[in-house]
This record gives sequence, structure tokens and C-alpha cells, in this order.
Amino acid sequence: MIAGKVLICEGAPGSIDAQILNVVRGAIPVQVVSAGSKYGMQAFVHGYIRGDRSIKVLAVRDRDFDYDPPAHPNLFEDTPQ
Repeated sequence: MIAGKVLICEGAPGSIDAQILNVVRGAIPVQVVSAGSKYGMQAFVHGYIRGDRSIKVLAVRDRDFDYDPPAHPNLFEDTPQ
């Protein structure tokens, strides 16, 4: 892990999602981690940070989720239920 910063995306390790994000992030010191299916991303993120709340996580969702994207997209914090 790079300085406790993780960018989580959909797809399998080595997927096109991860490949694109690795190129786009450029020299930004963050590790790109593949979470697998979009349906398990929330559980994956919660499991990934369990036990180490110092990890800074940003998860990227594709626009193919089960509901329409918001009119004004922004970053939001997903808190465990």
C-alpha cells in the first residue's frame, strides 16, 4: 500500500478499469485495487478498511449501477451501516 491511500475500482485484477485508473492517476501516490463485481464493492471497501481506519479509500463507481446518476455528481462518504 502506498502511504495508506487506496483507489478501489470495479473489475478483476488487471481489468480495463484498473489499467485506465493506473494511467490516469499518473504520479499520484495511490494504489489501485480491483474489487471485483460492482454488487460487492461496498462490502469489499468495508472489509478492506476494517481494523485500520487510517487507510484513506476512494472507490470509483461506473455509471452502470442500479439507479440513475445524480444530476450533480460529487464525492460522498459511505459510512458502514
